[in-house]
Amino acid sequence: MQMTSPKLPAVSLDDLIAVNDEIQALVRAGVPLGKGLLDGSRDVGGRLGRITRVLAERIESGASLGEALADETNQIPPMYRAIVAAGIRSGRLAAALEGMATSARRLADLRRMLGTALVYPLVVLSVAYAVLILFVTQVVPVIRALVVDAGRPVPWFMDALARAGESVHYWWPTLPALLMLLGLWWLASRSAAVLSPTPVSIGLEWIPWVRAAAASGRNAALAEVLALLIEHGVPLPEGLRLAGNASGNRRVIRETERLAVAAGRGQPLWKPGETSLVFPPLLRWLMSSGDRGGSLGKSLHHVAQTYHRRAARQVDAARVYLPAVMTMLLGGGATLFLALCLYLPLVDMLAKMAG
Repeated sequence: MQMTSPKLPAVSLDDLIAVNDEIQALVRAGVPLGKGLLDGSRDVGGRLGRITRVLAERIESGASLGEALADETNQIPPMYRAIVAAGIRSGRLAAALEGMATSARRLADLRRMLGTALVYPLVVLSVAYAVLILFVTQVVPVIRALVVDAGRPVPWFMDALARAGESVHYWWPTLPALLMLLGLWWLASRSAAVLSPTPVSIGLEWIPWVRAAAASGRNAALAEVLALLIEHGVPLPEGLRLAGNASGNRRVIRETERLAVAAGRGQPLWKPGETSLVFPPLLRWLMSSGDRGGSLGKSLHHVAQTYHRRAARQVDAARVYLPAVMTMLLGGGATLFLALCLYLPLVDMLAKMAG
């Protein structure tokens, strides 16, 4: 049954976390999801209330939770829908949603921390940019005229600054345009779609420590969902496909599909000595060893906790070092460039006057 109406409003990452917590609490309490979400929507206003009301109406009309989350505008990330499907298939929906909540909260914390880290260096960069424009348009022409009047050759860097001042009306909008694009990117990162591979989420992952934390979170989700499925007797090929979809990463999905085909044919998942750019060595070793004595599920749970702790350490490292790094790169770089622009012409002029 494909639900197309009513349509979900825009879902932010914080909205998805709140809805996830509500569904998890209702599942643990054994309360029917439709009635529980409808009652909750009356207590919560705004966009979050509309989201829960739409989901409640879909479920009350006979849709399953997976069908209720389906939406033609992709407001709910495919990764979240895959985790819900895996949780329903394993019979432990609350446990699957708990792991999802951990990863989503970690990503939301990284986003907020990145915003805080960018404020000061961007302010410094903007002030330095304004001073640079004032310098090349007002100060450099005066210094250059003094050098010419003294009959001295004009150095190349002073000519370059003078030409920059003459063409300032062409390039001065560059930094405001970049700041506007950065602001739009930042607003787009509020969407719940950042959980799945998108240009916004890929942009976040290029930031040091954020990429490592995201990779550890994906590995934790993969191990956790696969453990739930194995413990509840789901066949390995189906479990690999569901766990791969729950990771939200296209490379992981392709790799797990290949592994599912190999497992369905009774072939080893990896050949001896074969490496993988997707699965870390520990997870690959556990999956290759098979379910000996029914211990694979417990081992995967333990590995998932290990990756969760690793991601938490990486987030803490980002919280400590990222503000300083961003300040040095943006603020310090802009200040150094402006200082050189002021210092070199002044030193050259004084040297020529002394000569």
